[in-house]
Amino acid sequence: MATLLLPPILHYLAGNRHKLVLPDTTLGAALEHLYTEYPQLGVNLRSDSGLIRSHFSLYRDGEMLTRADIILRKDDTIELTLAEKNTGADGQSELSREEIRQYIRHLTLPEFGMRSQMKLRNSKVLVIGAGGLGSPVLMYLAAAGVGTIGIVDEDSIDTSNLQRQVIHSHAMVGSSKLTSARRFIHDLNPGVRVISYETKFIAENALDIAKGYDLIIDGTDNFPTRYLVNDVCVLLGIPNIY
Repeated sequence: MATLLLPPILHYLAGNRHKLVLPDTTLGAALEHLYTEYPQLGVNLRSDSGLIRSHFSLYRDGEMLTRADIILRKDDTIELTLAEKNTGADGQSELSREEIRQYIRHLTLPEFGMRSQMKLRNSKVLVIGAGGLGSPVLMYLAAAGVGTIGIVDEDSIDTSNLQRQVIHSHAMVGSSKLTSARRFIHDLNPGVRVISYETKFIAENALDIAKGYDLIIDGTDNFPTRYLVNDVCVLLGIPNIY
């Protein structure tokens, strides 16, 4: 019988086991047997067009296994690993091994997967305001892997802000909210590009700032800005969230 070694991130899908037994047959048939025994592995590993999903690789004695008709030998040890890199749907962008490791919980969601993660990485979101509303939005956008985040804010951090503006800390009191938010995002996800606009979002600059973004999120707390954001989004054909 052959043995399949799982990466730690997938142990929970196999009852917290780190290795599984494969029957002596072809690799493709052995994997299908495994997916029947551990359905969640099948959901996360099975590929419609290949042996396994492209963000994983299979190795035997240092050789990558890419064909379903490969015969498994007695006492074979097959190692399932994260791929070194993965090419996106556009054939150009790639997720590095470290990015795959960071987003593996997304990638193993059958409703999400690599294609959606690549869309997030290639997307640009503008957040207006880095205060009480904008703070959690920025944190979750960065954690999710949105590739480019624009931030509009001209204020600095006051101690009284910290109970609700959770992206900021005592160490950053007195600094601009943009500097603080950029530092937090970089620490959380170094792969995210942050574009800072240290200004108010007003009629004179709104169109120039908003151009090129896929989504605008209004994190302010006043109606004039909300109406301005709506007008700009209608003119540019950009969806917005309040």
